[in-house]
Amino acid sequence: MSPGGLALLAPGIGNVGDRVVAYLDHIGRVEGKITRIIDNGFAMTVGATPRKRDKLAAQLTWARQTATFSTCRRTAATNRIVPRKPDRGADV
Repeated sequence: MSPGGLALLAPGIGNVGDRVVAYLDHIGRVEGKITRIIDNGFAMTVGATPRKRDKLAAQLTWARQTATFSTCRRTAATNRIVPRKPDRGADV
């Protein structure tokens, strides 16, 4: 997802050019048109004013820095391998 477009996995797929209104968790209402059909979903443009796009960009930045990053770090921390010789790194 970007402030200008996004791809969605969706059980019901429309046609290119169809108007879409999506309600996304932590983002809110996003309107646009389907630009292409993809496997199990579609890609769409985001029809928004410059101010709304700026707000969307800020929301995406916030989501990336908080929820997504934190989740990835928690998952990665449980799967880490500590090298036997930390100064060499590659010798596990």
